[in-house]
Amino acid sequence: MLIESATKKAYDEKNPKEYKTVLIYDNKSLATAVSKLAKNNVLNFTQSERTNIIEYIDKKRLIETLTNYMHNPKLVDTDLILSSWISMKDYIKACLI
Repeated sequence: MLIESATKKAYDEKNPKEYKTVLIYDNKSLATAVSKLAKNNVLNFTQSERTNIIEYIDKKRLIETLTNYMHNPKLVDTDLILSSWISMKDYIKACLI
C-alpha cells in the first residue's frame, strides 16, 4: 500500500511534461509503474539507486512477492524484505517529498 500510494503521488505531482505521454500510471501493474519512474529517472536517483530499485521490482519481483505474502499463508523471506527496504525506503521518500 505504501509503495502504491507513493508511486501514485509521484505520477500526479512529479511527472515532467515531457514524459506525460510516456509515463502514464497503470492501475493494473504497480511493478511497471515503479519501474518506469526509476528507468526514466523522474525522481533524480543516482545510477546505482535506479539499478537497485529496478532490480528489486523487475528481477526479484518484490511487488508480486509482497502481494503473495498478504494472500497466502507461507514463510516470509525476511532477507529479501530487509534488503529491499533500504532501496525502497529511499524510493518512497523521493516520491513523497
